[in-house]
Amino acid sequence: DPRLQCVYFRQQFAPFGSQTPQGFICMILAAPIMYAVAFIFGSLLNMLFRKKEKKIHAAAGLACVFFLALEGVTPLTTVERLNEVTVEKTVPMGMAQARASLAGPMKYDRRPKSFFTWLFLPPDSVTGEGLKPGDRRTMTMTYNKWIVTNKWTGDIVFEVAESAPDSVTFRLVEDTSYMALYMDWIDATTHLERIDDNNTKVTQTIRYRRKLDPSWYFGPMERAAVRDAAITIIDNL
Repeated sequence: DPRLQCVYFRQQFAPFGSQTPQGFICMILAAPIMYAVAFIFGSLLNMLFRKKEKKIHAAAGLACVFFLALEGVTPLTTVERLNEVTVEKTVPMGMAQARASLAGPMKYDRRPKSFFTWLFLPPDSVTGEGLKPGDRRTMTMTYNKWIVTNKWTGDIVFEVAESAPDSVTFRLVEDTSYMALYMDWIDATTHLERIDDNNTKVTQTIRYRRKLDPSWYFGPMERAAVRDAAITIIDNL
């Protein structure tokens, strides 16, 4: 019975999600696909063994589930992990002011209201400033694996790799935070385009490598989360 399959998965895994914030995050992200696969697999098995007239359909369905499950298991069945997200917005400030703000410490006062900004808290602190090659930004991230104990604190460090009057590229130096479990940041480029004395178009591009599989499920999630990060950068100039 497909319903029994779902109950089994819930009994086996739900307790872990209630004990650790990180487990809570993983459960929220993974639960839909876990329950869906359990339900579909159980339904197809039910068709295969109980409904003779639908055995061919059930076998074909199981084969599809099997091949979808192989995605990310081997290099041959892995979809390209390199991703790029670009966001464009116009900010109400001149180009010089936008660049000066970009040169200062990063801020997280304004964040888009979305599922991912609710799920992932902002950094504990951000240090560093300047737009010269070699200037760094260090974001300190913390979470407690077991609610109040077993704390994991790590840093995401970006360094200015390229700097021009109308753009700057920050390249990842290291990531020892829990975010490294989900993706590998590559770089973030901010491009400024003058509209008039009081308005500037900002184009924020972030590149990263996806770590979670399958891509057809976790890919859109990671792109949405990175898009929120790009919006946050622009909105806090």
